[in-house]
Amino acid sequence: MSYQQTSAAEDPMAIWYIVGAICLLFAIIIWRFLPEIVFASCLILHTLWGMIDWGPFHNFAAPRYNLLAITANNAATITFSQWLDVMSRTVGILWLILLPMTFGFLWMWFHHPAQPRFTRRPLNIHTLPHIFSALSPAIAPVLADGDNNRLFHGQKRPERRVALTPEAFVEQNNLIRNMQLDVASTRQCFMAQLGQPLTSWKDMAPHEKALFAIFGLQFFLGDRKAAVA
Repeated sequence: MSYQQTSAAEDPMAIWYIVGAICLLFAIIIWRFLPEIVFASCLILHTLWGMIDWGPFHNFAAPRYNLLAITANNAATITFSQWLDVMSRTVGILWLILLPMTFGFLWMWFHHPAQPRFTRRPLNIHTLPHIFSALSPAIAPVLADGDNNRLFHGQKRPERRVALTPEAFVEQNNLIRNMQLDVASTRQCFMAQLGQPLTSWKDMAPHEKALFAIFGLQFFLGDRKAAVA
């Protein structure tokens, strides 16, 4: 019996453990390498401010340029709060890089050939999986069993459902008696799942006969004549 694995996303506290671990790791890195982080951040911002320290921007850029130079030269004695104060006064230079990049990406997205206005087929979040199903067969089960719009697997067919865990199987079949597993009921439940007993090869389904002939007779027993017959 296969078991259904419990993912971390199903535990509401797991995400907080991850966030706490990341924050703790970040605090350790800051505490251990604060001088190096101060120097590296000041060096990067100092270079960016130096690129606009000319002409009409000199009066605005020069104080921040000098502040970063002083902070970098005294990185060994700068505290965490002082570093945050310097960053809050000088990090605005990054907008000169982020804004052009943002507009550039928006321009590329607007002119991308996959935009709906460049194709005759309606292309959206609902039709895209059906278009890619020919290229990725793994999407086919989702399209066949999931909701047509949201593609969720909320109501799978019985033969496509994930196997139950032992605890869920016991609870579903009511196999607990007085806080103990009822062995007789469990054996009866397992035997009922086996279906009708096979007394001869004539009781097999056509596909079961083919599998028995190929694997049972020919592969395991080496009796090719009986398999062909």
